[in-house]
Amino acid sequence: MKRLLLASCIAVAALLAGGTTASAGGWAVTTLDALPEIPPDETVTIGFIIRQHGVTPVDVDGVAIVVMPEQGGTAQRFPARLEGPTGHYVVDLRVPAGNHRWVVEQGWFGPQELGSLTVGGDAASGAPAPAQPATDSSSRWVAADSIRWGLLIVTILAAAAFVGLVAWPSRASRTQPAR
Repeated sequence: MKRLLLASCIAVAALLAGGTTASAGGWAVTTLDALPEIPPDETVTIGFIIRQHGVTPVDVDGVAIVVMPEQGGTAQRFPARLEGPTGHYVVDLRVPAGNHRWVVEQGWFGPQELGSLTVGGDAASGAPAPAQPATDSSSRWVAADSIRWGLLIVTILAAAAFVGLVAWPSRASRTQPAR
């Protein structure tokens, strides 16, 4: 029974360690270039850089920007293309007037929220409103938190397995009652 329990703990620890190690490098941060004015229903080119761990520019496949109207409606996906130095992408957006949420799909790194995007004129002044990128960068830490929890679980399981090996003596080493 003890061997089965110990083998189970080691197997679970190995599985968790493998999954955590594979995702250890799996996060990136997208930084937008200076945003131009975005007039409604006109094509505008926007540039950005994807940096692994927020530092090293990286080229990945499957990069796009997805724009979703805040008041419901259909999301639009705009594929990006590499242009310029490593990790720099450009995308051609054509967005209707209104308030939107936008996300950059960073290939296998997963999506990053860019916040709200206001397109079109201000009702009071009639002037076009500039695009507003997100100021909340908390989404980049989701992967890091997952890694931390995975490492904590692996550490606990490894400690339990170690205690099982050291603290539970085998039957042969137990003292036998005197006869």
